[in-house]
Amino acid sequence: MASIYELATLNSKGQVTIPRSIRQALGIDTGSKLAFELRNGNVNVKLLSALAVNL
Repeated sequence: MASIYELATLNSKGQVTIPRSIRQALGIDTGSKLAFELRNGNVNVKLLSALAVNL
């Protein structure tokens, strides 16, 4: 998969909208479950169904 670089802004509720190009590349839709991992100052976001397949 090619690299995609996008910017997003945190709103007053602490929410970030995942850019459309990222959602489309990962097949993320309304109701998709995401996992967040904070490691060494970086946040990794993974589609939960993809994690279940890798177990």
